[in-house]
Amino acid sequence: MTIPKSAIFADLHIHSNYCGNLSKKGDVLKLAGLAGKKGLGLLGTGDLTNRRWREILYSETCESDGLQWAEGRSGPARGSPPTADEFPFVLSMEVCCSDKSHHVVLIPDRDCAKTLFSKLAKVGKIEKMGRPFLHFGSRALLETCLGTDKKIEVIPAHVWTPHFGMFGEGVHYGSLEEAFGDLAGRIHAVETGLSSDPEMNRRMAFLNARTIVSFSDAHSHSLARLGREATAMKKVKSYSGVISQIRKNSILGTVEVFPAFGKYHLDGHRNCGVSLAPADSLKTGNLCPECSKRLTLGVEHRIEELQSRAAGRTKKPYVTTLPIPEIVSAALGVGAGTAKAERIQEKFISAFGSELSALLFAPEEELARVDPAVGRAIAACRRGKVAIDAGYDSVYGKVKFVS
Repeated sequence: MTIPKSAIFADLHIHSNYCGNLSKKGDVLKLAGLAGKKGLGLLGTGDLTNRRWREILYSETCESDGLQWAEGRSGPARGSPPTADEFPFVLSMEVCCSDKSHHVVLIPDRDCAKTLFSKLAKVGKIEKMGRPFLHFGSRALLETCLGTDKKIEVIPAHVWTPHFGMFGEGVHYGSLEEAFGDLAGRIHAVETGLSSDPEMNRRMAFLNARTIVSFSDAHSHSLARLGREATAMKKVKSYSGVISQIRKNSILGTVEVFPAFGKYHLDGHRNCGVSLAPADSLKTGNLCPECSKRLTLGVEHRIEELQSRAAGRTKKPYVTTLPIPEIVSAALGVGAGTAKAERIQEKFISAFGSELSALLFAPEEELARVDPAVGRAIAACRRGKVAIDAGYDSVYGKVKFVS
C-alpha cells in the first residue's frame, strides 16, 4: 500500500512563530505560504490560548464549517464561501497537564474555543502561553473538553517522548485506560512523535483500535520543521470532515522521519556523550556509566517495556523520509541550516511544486536532474538505505547514506 498522490497532508500540531504575545500581523499568511511550499493542505493553528496569536489569527482568516481560511491574494468577502486560493486551518493548541502529559486539542469553532477557554482559565494561566500548564490531569482535561463540546478532539501528543509523553519515561502511564479510566474509549488517536513510527506503536495491543497520526510539533515557521511529519487525508472542506477521518481511522497514511533521527530514540546522557541501547542500559541499572546519574530512557526502551508483541501490525501505509535540508546535509556535508542547503531545497520545490512532492512522488531520474547527489539521497531514503547514529537525550541522530 502506498499513499495516493490525491491525498492532502495535514500538520495539526504546530506552534505560532513567537510564543509569549510576540506574534506579528501577517504571520498567518506567511505560514499558509510556507505550508504550500512544503506540500501541506491543512494546518493546525497551534497556540490558540495565546491572546495575541488568537487575535491575529481571527483577523486574518474567516471561518467556514469550522475551518479557518486564510485569505487568498484577492481576499474573500467576509462570510462568503472559501475560494480555491485560500488555505485552511484547524483551531488547535497543545497543553500540558499536571501529570506531565502533553495533548493536542482540536476545536470545532471559535464559539466553542471561547467557552472552553473560560473553563481552562480556572485551572491555568492560559492567555499568554503557547503551551499552557493546566492544574489538572489528563482525564480531567478530556472530561472538560467533552463537557464543552463532544466534537473537541483530544490527541495525546508525542506519546513516547521522555518527560512529557504519556507513555514516556517521566510520565509512565502503561495504557490509555490507566491515564483516562472510564473515558479511555473517547481517545481516538495518538501522535507518534519523531522518535517512533506506526510499526513501533502497533506493538501495543492497547493501541489496536486507535488511529496513529503524525505531526511536526514545529516550534518555528521554517520549511525544515513544518510538516517534517504529517498525516495523509482525503480532501476536506469542514472540521467534521477532519475529525471523522481521525475517529474512524480512515486516514490515508502518515509521513514519518526515520525514528532513529529523533532526539529521544535511544537511552543516553547528553552531558557525558553517552548513548545506549535499552539492553545495555539495563546492565548499568539505567545509570550513566560515566557519571552514575540516571539516564534519560528513550522511546525504544519504553516500547520494549510495554510491547505485547515483537512486530507491529501496521494498518495504514507510511513513508519514512527526512526534510530536504537534512538530506542535503548528509549527502553534501554542509549544515542543514546553511544558505546552500536552503537553495537546493528551493530548487526541488520549484521543480516539483512542493517539498513533499519531491520527496514522495517525483520520478528518480527527474530528481537527479535537479541535483544528482541529493536526488540519489532522496532515492536512498525511499529504499531505506540510510544509516543513522541514533538520537538520544535531546541530541538528534546523525544521518549517513549507504549504497
